[in-house]
Amino acid sequence: MRAIIAEVAGVINAVELEALAARAWPALEFERIDGWLLRRTPLIARRRSNSALPLGDGAAVEEVERFYRKDGVTPLVQVAPAEELGALDAELSARGWSVSGTTDILVAFEVPVPASTDVDVTVRDGVDRAWLDAWVAAEARPDAEETYAHVLQRTPPPAGFALARVGGTAAGVGIAVCESG
Repeated sequence: MRAIIAEVAGVINAVELEALAARAWPALEFERIDGWLLRRTPLIARRRSNSALPLGDGAAVEEVERFYRKDGVTPLVQVAPAEELGALDAELSARGWSVSGTTDILVAFEVPVPASTDVDVTVRDGVDRAWLDAWVAAEARPDAEETYAHVLQRTPPPAGFALARVGGTAAGVGIAVCESG
């Protein structure tokens, strides 16, 4: 994964990409401890919003456990990129932690899209009802509206919310957040 990210993004690595993503998908509550970002958004059940992200060197596993367990929440750690965090993964395993899901770090090459009179794309600096309806439909998750209300509505500017329509019907949604220039 690291090689693909380096090729696509130039100098950015997977840890830096996750740090940028964390700022673009803001948790309601967070603490920074020993190079870790501890995130909690109690009103939604998304792992990215409710997990610890190790962003640097440091051994804060006890602090991670304290942060989440103070409110009776099972602590989660986003071990990504896994190939760089083998020692952390082994430490968590030795402490009785188990894997509960996967985290994908996805990057895409810029691909030219042929002009078409059937495709209309609008990008706004905020969300309108058409964008929200399309996003909720694309998410197909029961907490999509709550995620918008408690996470996406707090996305820091500058951000763009894109809606693509084909023949007047919503065909795709996207979010772009400008970060670090």
